[in-house]
Amino acid sequence: MARYKSKSKDKKNHIQDEITKEQLEDVFENCQDIKALEMDFNRPGHKAVNVIFFYNEGMSDVEKLNEKVIPRLEELFKQSADSRLDKHTIIDELHITSLKIETDLDRIIPKVFDGELLFFIPDLKTAYTINLSKQPQRKPEEPNTEISIRGPRDGFIEEIEVNVALVRKRLRTNSFRYEQFEIGDRTKTRVGLLYIDDIARKDIIDHVREKLSTIKIDALTSSNQMEELLTETPFRLLPMFKYTGRPDYVADVLIKGHFAIIVDGTPSAIIGPVYLMKIMKSPEDSDTIYIYASLGRLFRVFGITAATFLPGLWVALITYHPEQLPFILLSGIAESRRGVPLPPPVSALLMVLAFELFREAGLRLPTPIGQILGVVGGIIIGDAAIRAGFTSPSMVVVIATSLVATFALANQSLEGVISVLRLGVLILASFLGLFGVLISVYFILAYVSNLRSFGIPYLAPISPYRLKDITDAIFRRPLKSDKKRPEILHPKDQDKQEDNQ
Repeated sequence: MARYKSKSKDKKNHIQDEITKEQLEDVFENCQDIKALEMDFNRPGHKAVNVIFFYNEGMSDVEKLNEKVIPRLEELFKQSADSRLDKHTIIDELHITSLKIETDLDRIIPKVFDGELLFFIPDLKTAYTINLSKQPQRKPEEPNTEISIRGPRDGFIEEIEVNVALVRKRLRTNSFRYEQFEIGDRTKTRVGLLYIDDIARKDIIDHVREKLSTIKIDALTSSNQMEELLTETPFRLLPMFKYTGRPDYVADVLIKGHFAIIVDGTPSAIIGPVYLMKIMKSPEDSDTIYIYASLGRLFRVFGITAATFLPGLWVALITYHPEQLPFILLSGIAESRRGVPLPPPVSALLMVLAFELFREAGLRLPTPIGQILGVVGGIIIGDAAIRAGFTSPSMVVVIATSLVATFALANQSLEGVISVLRLGVLILASFLGLFGVLISVYFILAYVSNLRSFGIPYLAPISPYRLKDITDAIFRRPLKSDKKRPEILHPKDQDKQEDNQ
């Protein structure tokens, strides 16, 4: 019979060339989630074989260990009484496909923390690993920030294998490539690069692969860190990647020539290369009628313009250039501002900050409560500010319209950028009037025009000018007439459909 001695062991970073029992016990000394189970197996005619099992209590399948691995080892040692026992006998006779001999302690440590079983036989001075990983994970479900009306409702989770599988089931072709990298000296985070080999540009994929291979960092825990590490622009205001939690959208952009990066532990993928018009597209566009999708894109173009410039433009007009407004509108504004002690720039700044405060508070609360707080709270505070004489009704309407226009954007990273730009435009307009608005437009365009995402201009297809791609960026074509991939990315294969269809 086997003797059991249960111990809790953990890790100290001291690596040597030869693996011994003492080294393994020292490595896992203070990690209470790593369990050490020592057993002596009877071998007729020989002394008992001592085996030490190391496994992660919360990430390993203990049931398989007890029901499959231990009984097989016990049977193997009984049958090997008349034969020579060496390290290769375990591999040949145990008949477990994931069983491997390990000689490098640097490789063993992350495997155990990843849920694999490690067992060490002191008599053979050999360590083995078996993949018994059973990590806690949730089922794929619809992303909260990308609600699907007619499209699929499965979404990425925090497990990289599941996320890749969700994309793979939509792209059943060997040209869909998945390359895995390990980043982080301590976290050993797995990062996946996804692309379609005969569509994506080779120079872009080679560049991304090189950057992923040369990243040296202590810990990688999020896709936002991954984005910052891959971004070539030191001062990054606008997003250089597009986020999505929907595998169907990842499959769609891969078909068009983009690549995607998935970070283990993050329920989203980052897509590149991107440009401004690409970031403003919604995953739901391909699942709706093309006329409605085109109208939605036009609203987003109007929304980003209004969200950025409307408050500043309004303050500039009513403060410095009232003669540019129709007399009837001007008289109404003057009447509504009667009794308001604050000048329009100060009033606008206070209202913008108040609405932004409610929006930020709403994001930190549970979804139903947050939405109610953002809408109802803004209405109540706006009405109270008008009654208290801090602002005018027209100012509340303009600021509220600007904030609502922000929500029309399809990218949350872009929403944060717009909030910063809105504030900057408002401050310049408060001091310089329309001249300040024009200066802000100039600086924003100058900054955006110099941005590149893996060599793709951020203002493409407007600059450089491509009429077909501009049309495709703003309007969604009917599927039968959408036969070419975007020329912006210079894909290897430009045809999406045969011409005779």
